[in-house]
Amino acid sequence: MTTQEQEADARQKRILSNRESARRSRMRKQQYIGQLEQRVISLEAQVMALTDKLRSKETIIQIIKEVTGISIDTNYGYGNYNYNLRNQFLNDVCEIAKGIADIPESLIAQIMNEVTQV
Repeated sequence: MTTQEQEADARQKRILSNRESARRSRMRKQQYIGQLEQRVISLEAQVMALTDKLRSKETIIQIIKEVTGISIDTNYGYGNYNYNLRNQFLNDVCEIAKGIADIPESLIAQIMNEVTQV
């Protein structure tokens, strides 16, 4: 075999090797994109679930405010007074919510848990 033939043979091997490497790279990229798409779907579902939970809590608080006439700012205040009022309000909300049949017990427990964690 001449030097030119050896070079041509080596070049051909390199071309084939590069093609195979590019194919593997495209496959890895497709798998990665597939994983990212699944992650996006999963995160979108989590966002929807959390949004529903938040709406449920806000709806319960709003209904109880309307029914009871309680009107307390449930945002965090700078002083203990607002903090205590907020906690008292949420405790009252939970107590009233326990008497409403269509409010899940788990949601009431979550609200109570948030009161104790803050």
